[in-house]
Amino acid sequence: MKILVSSLEDQAHESEVEVSELNYDRENNLFYMRCVMGDDWFQRVTSSLPFAPLVVRFVDRIAFVVFSLHSDANQFTAWLREAEAAVQNGYRTMRG
Repeated sequence: MKILVSSLEDQAHESEVEVSELNYDRENNLFYMRCVMGDDWFQRVTSSLPFAPLVVRFVDRIAFVVFSLHSDANQFTAWLREAEAAVQNGYRTMRG
C-alpha cells in the first residue's frame, strides 16, 4: 500500500512510503497496522502521535494524509517506516 504524506505548511514537499497495510480510527485519532508476533495474529502497531491529520483519505491501495505542519508530516512518515519495520519483523517471527 502506498502512503502519500504532505502538509499545508510546505505544499511542495510530499513523502511516499510503502507499507503492507494502514488503518485509521477517526474517533480516537489512531493509525495502526496489524502485526503478527510469533503465533499471535491479533497484535497491532499503533501510533501515539500528539497531533491529528487534517485529511485522511483511502483510495484503493493508496492513502493520502495531510497535516498542517511540515514537522508533523515528517514525524508521521518516520512512524510509518518504524511501524512497517515492526510488522515485517513480526512476519519473520511467525510460527505455524
